[in-house]
Amino acid sequence: MRVYGLVQFGAMAALVFLVVKYAPRYTHDRGLWWLGLFYVVAKLFEAFDRQIAGVMATGGHPWKHLAAAVAMFC
Repeated sequence: MRVYGLVQFGAMAALVFLVVKYAPRYTHDRGLWWLGLFYVVAKLFEAFDRQIAGVMATGGHPWKHLAAAVAMFC
């Protein structure tokens, strides 16, 4: 589980560190922040899947995939 946690959260922590630590060298640095935001949204949909299923028939799983796809688009 430690490796899973490193893969899931280590890359995003590294992304935040690099964006904050180093000044952007191009004009599209906002896309990295949007990527991080939608990744967090996807993880929230994953974490609260059962609770969302109590409100919506689909649950949070398909919404997680949609948020992850938007994150990759960013």
